[in-house]
Amino acid sequence: MLIAGSTDVGKALEKGVEMMSKDEFEKSDLLVISDGDFDDVSQRIVGKMDKQREQENRLFLLDITEKSKALDYFDKHFLYDEKNVKVLGELAENLR
Repeated sequence: MLIAGSTDVGKALEKGVEMMSKDEFEKSDLLVISDGDFDDVSQRIVGKMDKQREQENRLFLLDITEKSKALDYFDKHFLYDEKNVKVLGELAENLR
């Protein structure tokens, strides 16, 4: 089976920032794990992400292929390298 095309990460981000707006997710982190092959994120969703940052929430990207075009949308971009898995420890240290 061949899967081709990009992921609509916007839907996942929108649901994630919606959850972050609830009291039980105050000062939380959102982690996107992706091959980086996703479409641009709409300005509406970017605005919602920015609003969550104002509430001390953080958004991270773990990129498993170094293809991500959306680095600016996230507070921190982690690049997974199978030869150096130390990035997973660094990621864990950053999460709350």
